[in-house]
Parts: sequence; C-alpha cells; structure tokens
Amino acid sequence: MIIFTKASPGIGSRAGVYRAVATNTPYFIHLPCLEPVRTAKAIEIALHQLLEDTCGRLKKEEMGMRACVFTAHRVDGKQQQLKIGTGRPSVNVQHLMKLFEHKLPTIEPALGIEVFTLEVLQVMPLVPAQDALWPATVTRDDVKLAELLDRIADRVGEKV
Repeated sequence: MIIFTKASPGIGSRAGVYRAVATNTPYFIHLPCLEPVRTAKAIEIALHQLLEDTCGRLKKEEMGMRACVFTAHRVDGKQQQLKIGTGRPSVNVQHLMKLFEHKLPTIEPALGIEVFTLEVLQVMPLVPAQDALWPATVTRDDVKLAELLDRIADRVGEKV
C-alpha cells in the first residue's frame, strides 16, 4: 500500500491511499525493442523468442503451458493482445507458434511496437510419456492428435 499526497486541481492537495498494481503471474516475460518494430516478420521473431524462453523455463520445471496471452505494446500507448489455449500442457514451441500463426496478421503496428510481452495464464504438470507401456507411435500420434484438436478449437472458437 502506498500513501502519498495527491494534488487536486482547484482544491489544493489531499492525502490519498493507493494500492500498487502487480501481476501475480509467475510466467510473465517481456521483450523490449531498441527501435519500434513495424514488420510482420519482426513480430513473429519476437513471439518465437518469448515462446522459446518461456517453454525452456517451463520444461526445466516440468510444467506445460495451457493458456497464454501475447501482447504488443505500441508507441502510441495502445495494446493489442492475442490469446491461445491448448487441450493439454505443451512446451512445443512449433505447435504454439502454429496456434498464433493465423492471429499474427491482426496485429497492426501503426507507428511501431516498443515492447512485447507473453503472460502464461495457466500451467499444468507435463504428462510423462508412457513409452515403456505403449509403442512409441501411439504416443506420437496422441500428441499430434491433441495438437490438431488445439488448432481446430482455436479457429472455431474465434468464429463463435
């Protein structure tokens, strides 16, 4: 809690109590840009870098991403957000990039984007592969099916 004096126009000053806003998200990462970014390729590279960093950390902690928000903070103060979700915990950067793939063109950089952020909204423990009990092809097919369902759900959910 922060206590300070607030200047009020025409009245003078009065004491006020304000609470600082802080994120409780342990998986929040930002990527500042040296110069404003305006190209689609640069936005894609920024997202890929944020996903790699986040997934690397999640993998070390044996956790997987279920939902996240990618935010582009523009120079003019506006923010544009893209949100994705998965059916099962994932740390597969290529799969997550595919979920964002059709949404990335909706970002309009205008005068440029100065900061990118990625906030993981939901994490779950990674499901260990059961290679000893089942043939490896079943496990791979299972993951591929889950990734396909994620892409379909993401596109269908957008139109509903």
